[in-house]
Amino acid sequence: MSQALSNDSPWRTRALVSVAEAAAILGRSTRVRDRLTDNSLAAASLPDAKRIAITVRSVVRLSEEIAASRAARNRTARRPWLRLVVDNDRK
Repeated sequence: MSQALSNDSPWRTRALVSVAEAAAILGRSTRVRDRLTDNSLAAASLPDAKRIAITVRSVVRLSEEIAASRAARNRTARRPWLRLVVDNDRK
């Protein structure tokens, strides 16, 4: 399974992935079913409707958003602390 979900793998060429595959692609920290309900991921309608399929386009878009937010958090974490220096001596 890990071989099928690498960055150069065929899942990027497919139109749809399953919930389990989307979870493996996005990582365990992202709850796929919650992302479906808040419309961060797009579910696709299948003729048999026994399983939920997720569009690869929405998985890629969400993974890019997650990466951008992590990068923004890392940029703000590297900022130096503000230091306040006060001189209390009366002249």
